[in-house]
Amino acid sequence: MTFLWRYRMKNPTLVRGCAFAALAMAATLGHAQTYRWHLINLDGNGLSAAGAAINDSNVIAVSGGYYDFGTGVYTSLPPLTGQTRTPIPTAINNSGQLAGSVRLGSTTTTNRAFRWSPGDANSTNLGTLGGENRTDAFGINNLGQVVGSSRLDSSSASERAALFSGGTVTNLATTGFASGTTSLARDINDSGVIVGVGRLTGQTADQALVFDGTGGATSLGVLTSLGHDRGQAFAVSNGGVIVGQSSGLTADTRRAVRWVTSTSSAEQLLSPVGIASSTIAQAINEAGDVVGTGSVDGSISNAIGWINGNAINFNDALVNPDANLVLRTAVGINANGYIVGSGTLNGNTIGYILTPEAVPEPATMTLLAGLALLKRRRKQS
Repeated sequence: MTFLWRYRMKNPTLVRGCAFAALAMAATLGHAQTYRWHLINLDGNGLSAAGAAINDSNVIAVSGGYYDFGTGVYTSLPPLTGQTRTPIPTAINNSGQLAGSVRLGSTTTTNRAFRWSPGDANSTNLGTLGGENRTDAFGINNLGQVVGSSRLDSSSASERAALFSGGTVTNLATTGFASGTTSLARDINDSGVIVGVGRLTGQTADQALVFDGTGGATSLGVLTSLGHDRGQAFAVSNGGVIVGQSSGLTADTRRAVRWVTSTSSAEQLLSPVGIASSTIAQAINEAGDVVGTGSVDGSISNAIGWINGNAINFNDALVNPDANLVLRTAVGINANGYIVGSGTLNGNTIGYILTPEAVPEPATMTLLAGLALLKRRRKQS
């Protein structure tokens, strides 16, 4: 404070200008969230894998198993009987149960949805809708119910949204769906709300859907004001908020959207600065914070999010940036605000976790901003 007082006496006009600038900067930065990035380091020597999902205990689903961020320990999943490839978990719940897909043969038609619970000696094959046909798992709730898809025969055109629960596989797409079209379920919340994608009778393009659990579904709206005619739903919170995308025919028309309820209109999530092309919302936590992926120019992807109502490119929000690091996707966020996804570091694909930094109080930010401006001006004088 002595320094500020003496400087003010020498140049009161400058200090008043700096004070106003500091206040403006504090107003700008006051709601900005910053993050520290960490490598998902599976072996302690830099071996990394992309994070697919994260639970509220900060345990991350990764290729082959799970990574406990608190202990820094990676644990491989016990095998599913007959597996020929590494299991790929895609979802994790707060009990540490993992769901995903694993291959049992030499072709993708032998993929099977699985669930593993802590303490189990083996993963569980969740079954199929009939025959030895492909199944995949994409979401799991805290009750251990899993959603994904199952094929009715060996063809990809026979893929149907499916619920795996209590040892039973339920076809979620039997009533009111356009003939010969595919569907899949992406996520399920603790109330049993299931969301995904498919095409109902009379529709000409795939739509974001809410499945009713008994074979039918209803469509979520799209951004018709932008000329969109199709969409997908990727995640649903326990509060019933759904996120996904709305789009037209081409990929660069994709826009991240939110549906506050299953009957509300689609709301566009505005793009962060510098994201000029498509955006997708891929995960949401109970606070309503959303993460996803955006394109800079139609080809280069960046991890983005909508945190505390602000659109963020996470590459611009790091307190420990690395010139050789690019965060490419953000696919999971938990109740602690921790975020997981994939990126590149020195040209290699890596998995990362972002931990939010504490946001300074406005008064502290004002003082820091003022000191920074004064220091800069002194260097220039």
